[in-house]
Amino acid sequence: MKLVSLNIWGGMQFDALMEFVRSEAKDTDIFCFQEVFDTTTDFKTFGTARICRVNMLEEFREALSNFDSYFAPCQDGWTFDGFVDFPIAYGLAIFVRKGMKVEDVGEFYAYGRRNMRTAEQNDARSMGRNVQYLKIGLEDLSLTIGNVHGYWVRAPKTDTPERIAQSEKILDFLNKQTGDVILCGDFNLRPDTKSMAILETKMRNLIKEFGIKTTRNELYADLKIFNDYFADYVLVSSSIEIRNFQVPYVLASDHLPMILEFS
Repeated sequence: MKLVSLNIWGGMQFDALMEFVRSEAKDTDIFCFQEVFDTTTDFKTFGTARICRVNMLEEFREALSNFDSYFAPCQDGWTFDGFVDFPIAYGLAIFVRKGMKVEDVGEFYAYGRRNMRTAEQNDARSMGRNVQYLKIGLEDLSLTIGNVHGYWVRAPKTDTPERIAQSEKILDFLNKQTGDVILCGDFNLRPDTKSMAILETKMRNLIKEFGIKTTRNELYADLKIFNDYFADYVLVSSSIEIRNFQVPYVLASDHLPMILEFS
């Protein structure tokens, strides 16, 4: 099987993003996306300083017509430019190739709650952070996929009380799962943090295991300010057999995609 995880940066690199997704769709079974916008309006783009693709979920659904989609928003009425007066939602999305047996779908909040961010408290710390998950039936076993976008503040991705509590909540979720688990996404963590070590008590960290040098690229404006070369991870149960894992240098976002082939 093959899984692709990518923080899509609100679709701001739209053409390159769609070229990458269409190319990978030929043999990918599961896509996990972070920073996805969805709107019921006819708008395609919105923004001044940061022009995002506000209909990104629908764009993916059209491009990935052979996949079933699952959306887990954490914030409504907000874009990268701030709050807006039209219906829009922001969050996580998983696309699963049609024909795969999806047994369960859900989410939980590792930090805060949905719509915790308000016009009066419009800063990054007030954004609720959910973990989207689904369980796939594979012959005589099950596979749980967790899609993560972790707590963020414009500062180095070091330990904070919020991040440690977030990892503890995710670990509690992992401990309750039966079968194999893959946890992927943008954790907003450095690899040497206690927050990451908490998750590694249960899972293999493929970014470390495969010696990946960075999950970011030159589109990330704060790369040299904070020296944060990592944000994104794929963690797997010890029993999962890894056939290939790579983080190709693709400018489809300010994050790099992570591609996992496994059995």
